Amino acid sequence: MIYFLRRGAGRLASETRLNPLGPGYELVVTMDGVTRVEQFEDLAGLLSREHELLQAWRATGWRETETPPPAGPVPCAEEYWLGARR
Repeated sequence: MIYFLRRGAGRLASETRLNPLGPGYELVVTMDGVTRVEQFEDLAGLLSREHELLQAWRATGWRETETPPPAGPVPCAEEYWLGARR
């Protein structure tokens, strides 16, 4: 699950995922370009921490958005469907 949040000019993303290096899970939080990763052995611990953080962020004014902010120019509909022209 990925959450995208914003508060003023601030941007935050939270992703829960399987640990790519072995058993367990990761919670990856990126705030204004700085990323931190928390490791969990079990799903219950991961979900508890995710819930704790989401509640705290919402209480301090962070609001969920539908999508991440674009990293660069957003392609027009034609580029999405026909591919980039050369």
